[in-house]
Amino acid sequence: VDAYVALSAQGAGFSNWYDDEYNVTPAIPGTSWDDVAGPFLSVTGVFDRANSMEAADRLKPFENMPAGDKRLLYSDDDRGPLTHNTFDLAHASSPEAHAKDVTTAVTSAVIAFLDWHLRDRPEAQAWLDSDSAPTLLGAGGRWEHK
Repeated sequence: VDAYVALSAQGAGFSNWYDDEYNVTPAIPGTSWDDVAGPFLSVTGVFDRANSMEAADRLKPFENMPAGDKRLLYSDDDRGPLTHNTFDLAHASSPEAHAKDVTTAVTSAVIAFLDWHLRDRPEAQAWLDSDSAPTLLGAGGRWEHK
């Protein structure tokens, strides 16, 4: 695998993912994400609630991964119609401008990330290193890199 993209990443407690707060039996030290190597893009938002998980749970994969080309796109916009299903582009044709903004930010970040890592496109890397992704979110958000 040359690059990973997680739209609404699973947090601890789901599908045997674990961390220091939610561990499996028998206990395993550390977290499921401690040894993730390679480029990784995680995309989520405050509206990302599903499968008994809140957005804070979906931030843990990024937070627990070691540094080394890990990126996070996080939307702070909690207005409808944004939901967990936003990541399957369910709101791409929404009449709500902010929903279209989030869809555009998600698709643009994923395409640029994959264009950089799978096609070696320097313009994609330049876009990722700019403030373009959070600007597209419209209502605000986070674009982090470690």
